[in-house]
Amino acid sequence: MEKLSQFIGMVLLSFNFFISNAATYTAAGCPGPVNWGGFTAATCPFWNGATQLTAQPAVGSILVIPAGCTVILNANVTVNNQIQLQVLGTLKFCQGCVSKLTLNGVGSSVVVGQGGVLSSAGTNNGSEIKITGATQDVWQSQNGTSIGGAPTGFTLTGTGTDCYINASNQLTGGNCGAGTLPIELVSFEVHDQSKFINCHWITATELNNDFFTIERSNNAINFEAIAQVKGAGNSTTLLNYYFLDENPLNGISYYRLRQTDYNGTQSISNIISIEKLDSDEIKFDVYPNPNDGDNFSIITENKNPEIVDVNITDALGNIIYSSFHTSNSNGKISIKTSPKLASGIYFVKLSTSKQKNHTCKLIVN
Repeated sequence: MEKLSQFIGMVLLSFNFFISNAATYTAAGCPGPVNWGGFTAATCPFWNGATQLTAQPAVGSILVIPAGCTVILNANVTVNNQIQLQVLGTLKFCQGCVSKLTLNGVGSSVVVGQGGVLSSAGTNNGSEIKITGATQDVWQSQNGTSIGGAPTGFTLTGTGTDCYINASNQLTGGNCGAGTLPIELVSFEVHDQSKFINCHWITATELNNDFFTIERSNNAINFEAIAQVKGAGNSTTLLNYYFLDENPLNGISYYRLRQTDYNGTQSISNIISIEKLDSDEIKFDVYPNPNDGDNFSIITENKNPEIVDVNITDALGNIIYSSFHTSNSNGKISIKTSPKLASGIYFVKLSTSKQKNHTCKLIVN
């Protein structure tokens, strides 16, 4: 019995380790074009931070061709495990030859986002994508034409017959699923707000979007979840999202956005890096906070009058207010904004002639 327990423990440990190897790899060398011919250091353009994908990707891994990037499949490539290939840029099949992408992992898919393109890169006919479960090639080039991303994207899955371009340059066939991308992510950015890191992202559309998870890393490999933000569910308008990391890491940090829809399907954004440097600070508080966006006071720790530069920025980093003030003997500075600040989150930054600075979050109701 003891040996059986040890064996089960070893199996579970091995299983957990195997699952943990799943990762998101993004094409490097963009805008390219960059070649993809296999999974060696010389042939694979996909990286997870500083780690190149030089072996078969683990089950559940995601390979991303980002927007504005062109990857050329210049050889026959086979992926043995279940993965998802996200084409947000362009995937071309080699010029003047026939190249094939074979996904043998059951449940694999190729998701083509808005603006994403699959192209045979020439007049050759026969370049293809094959996914286990399909009775024929999932996608096959037709006379050198291309598939451009539909407004809500499409997915190729291994559940039926061909998906191809017809004479009218329209996507047709049994494997052309429409509207499968849960969100269209317009941008994901991080900004240094002196003491904090402000994460901002915009979606153009959302389909069954449950929530976002903000993840952070100090090495671009091992990420931890630091916050969760509720999604809009379904939306066809531009939506802005914000998260303020009030306890950022020193040095270079890496952020990414994980999206989860109602059935648990997930997608992951590109990784964004930012460097956080220590600085001398002048401590202060804003009162009242929250306030009505008209009048408020800044109380500093320095009780000696001094000239300070006061800047107020919105969540996008736009300067809303900038002026020099002299604090009184109580360290107080009175601020009146005109016009009145609209409801939202702002950042008040104080700077002195001694290059000391500090930033405080201001909430306007």
